[in-house]
Amino acid sequence: MCLMALIALTTTTDTALMQDNTSDAETAAKKLIDDFFVAFNAEDNDALQKIANYPHAFLLNNGRMAIANSAEELVMNFDAMKKREGWHHSSLGDYTVSNSSPEKIHVELTFNRHKEDGTIYRTVPALWIVTVQDGEWGLQFRSLMPATFNAPDEN
Repeated sequence: MCLMALIALTTTTDTALMQDNTSDAETAAKKLIDDFFVAFNAEDNDALQKIANYPHAFLLNNGRMAIANSAEELVMNFDAMKKREGWHHSSLGDYTVSNSSPEKIHVELTFNRHKEDGTIYRTVPALWIVTVQDGEWGLQFRSLMPATFNAPDEN
């Protein structure tokens, strides 16, 4: 009887610790994604490189995959995005943790792209995966789906 109680207590304690660790991981993932948008909007490639874990994979909505094996390979061309789209900044929309463990978090989210006047011209659903490597959390995988909203082209 005492052995059964000890096993039940150990299992309950292990489950509670796992839930606490997962909750901490989810908090770390949310902070990292918030930091991503701050760095992205500041057009700060150095900060974006530090937020990522490597290899870093980026799966576009057309099925093309880009992989950065190091920070030097992860560079956004903000000037091209401004010229091509009229991009001014992006914002995080919906955010849901779909799966989590103490070492990896799957986040389903949407983000919006805005013109200089604040008008949203694109909404994109995505799956991002945040992982821990050597004790540090980083964004390791970004998968974009086709935009669910595209403003009519003004050209």
